[in-house]
Amino acid sequence: LCKFSSTVRDYVTPMTFVDRAHFKCLSPNIAGDIYDFRITGNGVDYEQIPFRFQSYDHPILVAGEGDAVNPIGSPLKGGTSVTISGTGFIDSGDGILIKFVDERIDEDTQLKYIVSTFVSKRAAFLSEQQVVVITHKYPYGPVEGSVKTKVFLSLNNGLDYSQPAAEDFVFYQTPTLTEMQPYMGPRLGETSVAVLGEGFINLRNVAKCRFGTVVVQAVYDDTNAENLPVFRCNSPPSSMPAWVNVEIAVDGQVFTQAKTIKFQYYGEFDVYDAIPAGGPKAGGTEITISGVGMFSTGTYLSCFFGDGDYECKDGMQYPCYKAVPAEFKSATSVTCVSPAMPEGGDVEEKYSIRVGLNAQFSQACPNVRTDYQCALKAKLKFTYYDDVFITGIAPNSGQVQGGHVRDSLRLRFPRGPHRAHPLHLHPMHCLGHFYEWGKLWQI
Repeated sequence: LCKFSSTVRDYVTPMTFVDRAHFKCLSPNIAGDIYDFRITGNGVDYEQIPFRFQSYDHPILVAGEGDAVNPIGSPLKGGTSVTISGTGFIDSGDGILIKFVDERIDEDTQLKYIVSTFVSKRAAFLSEQQVVVITHKYPYGPVEGSVKTKVFLSLNNGLDYSQPAAEDFVFYQTPTLTEMQPYMGPRLGETSVAVLGEGFINLRNVAKCRFGTVVVQAVYDDTNAENLPVFRCNSPPSSMPAWVNVEIAVDGQVFTQAKTIKFQYYGEFDVYDAIPAGGPKAGGTEITISGVGMFSTGTYLSCFFGDGDYECKDGMQYPCYKAVPAEFKSATSVTCVSPAMPEGGDVEEKYSIRVGLNAQFSQACPNVRTDYQCALKAKLKFTYYDDVFITGIAPNSGQVQGGHVRDSLRLRFPRGPHRAHPLHLHPMHCLGHFYEWGKLWQI
């Protein structure tokens, strides 16, 4: 017989012979407590020194999705620290184990069947509400994509398991990283980058980016036009200009070791002049912007016209900003072509001009933030004016050699607040400045 004794009463159950070294018996239905455990071979004489048997209420994993298991995934190679939450946990001397079961439903019969089952190494007891386990390598394979499993918990070394957690636990392939946009930003940090690749999954937004050795939060995003998931993160500051490797941890812990994408931290740059400072509201004026510390960044080199928190798109009314490509000329100059005046804008408005090395308005110079790196604090402005057209010319004829009608040739423009660039007139076309910011010149 087996006897389970408490301070209140004894519980006796039959004992079954297994072999010369083992007997077994079933525990009775008893309240959660610690009991003295003894056996007898003759039904009378029990051992003098008891063992301890701990009875506990059946553990329950938190029922709500997103609460029981965190994170809800691990790479196939393992190594993720997973916290499991619930009630009725005890610091069991037998050992706390976590079981992962790949359970599926037959499409024809709609019956559940088990593909694979494996048990973790021992979990660590944290409290009556939490245990933590380190995942090990998924033991089956090869695996294409990912494997969804149900999570069960045992407090007695695998003899009894809880009901499964509400949410699946995913074992996934280590992602492949292919590109980062943009791949550069100021050493002050705060560059918003998108990491592209394959094998990205969302584990309830626990992902992390690592720039060199510095870890920052990453956000899963599958809302782009191509419906391809990316991870977005903001670059941390760097003490100096440098190139650093960028890696991703989908579970927030186990990082890729790809070393395939790098981020360039660049030093300070600034701008101080823009010529010309105005043009027709239809756009198309080539502007030369002078500055210091600029370098070629390909398609990321940009000019921005206007102000506001958002880019002028889809009929958005001013205030907003327009971005156009810039062309690198030297470390002290770039050129760009002015866009059309934003919808809702006005010819009386002066529009800010900025240059960005990484196509990000928030990191362009001059900057909207007075505490940002653009030290010169220049206030570059661009003024739009109504498009100019000629309504008449008098006289409309002259000598072939030209040069004898300068006192009488006049060009007439429509009345109103029309302003034009300085133009030049040659014989039979423009040679000297004749119209300059609202003033009509005789030639």
